[in-house]
Amino acid sequence: MRRIFALGETVLDILFRDDKPVSATPGGSMLNVAVSLGRLGLPVYLISEQAEDSTAAFISRFLQNSSVSQQFIHKIKGKTPIALAFLDSQNNAVYSFYHDNLPLKESTPASLPDIQQTDLLLFGSFYALKPQNRHIINHCTGNSKTGKPFVIYDPNFRTAHSNSLQEVFSVICQNIASADIVRASDEDLFNIFHETDTLKLAEIIAELGCKQLIITRNKQGVDIINPTLQKHYPVPEIKTMSTIGAGDAFNAGLAYALFTLNPQFHKIIPDEKFWDKAINIAINLSSAVCCSYENYIPFGHKL
Repeated sequence: MRRIFALGETVLDILFRDDKPVSATPGGSMLNVAVSLGRLGLPVYLISEQAEDSTAAFISRFLQNSSVSQQFIHKIKGKTPIALAFLDSQNNAVYSFYHDNLPLKESTPASLPDIQQTDLLLFGSFYALKPQNRHIINHCTGNSKTGKPFVIYDPNFRTAHSNSLQEVFSVICQNIASADIVRASDEDLFNIFHETDTLKLAEIIAELGCKQLIITRNKQGVDIINPTLQKHYPVPEIKTMSTIGAGDAFNAGLAYALFTLNPQFHKIIPDEKFWDKAINIAINLSSAVCCSYENYIPFGHKL
């Protein structure tokens, strides 16, 4: 049976509007992806670490209710990280992160999945840049004995992270090299490569080893470029409540399309007809997330 794996951190997001808290929801970019996919009925596994406090217990119940497998979540000492998200007038967020200052050592999950060539893996954000997680990244992206899955990488490298670029740049490049698709916002790519031109960015990504780049540009739409296709997709105007999780929902839409519409995704580069459907699904999910304070699609969402 083919499976989907989402590899990343687990946090609690607390949203503020006008300096008042309006929502507290489980978060982490790949957790958000997994929840949307679980609510769509796909076989999705979250690979992550989780504390053993009451907040983690709440997140665990939430994942179970959203049909996300927790088989590969390992427990660690400490408290659940907290992300405070302050929404501006455009419903975009400025973050403050709070977490235990645990020693930087290699994490030791009880088990890692035997990922197959027919499986799909999504990973990214700062979880994928931490040295103590490198052995997990290497195992999941293809250094396991069972082969390389189809990999989607989202660097999720925001402006607030820019002062750490020199430290993590080589790791980002390694992650790109392991990916079959890089899906990034224009902000991410500018922060990493100081470039905005689609063709130049695609050339940089290709030189690093990935042939397919998808750039999301907020209200300005979506660009895709690969060896057989270069195309721009507009996005509909919507009234947003929060843009938190919009990119994660877009990633979930890509994974949904690859998993359900293109069973040979691990062997071929999809054609334009496929991408028209896939990008529209991804935009649909992303738009749905922007219409609530949650980081994922609502239960019962129809494509």
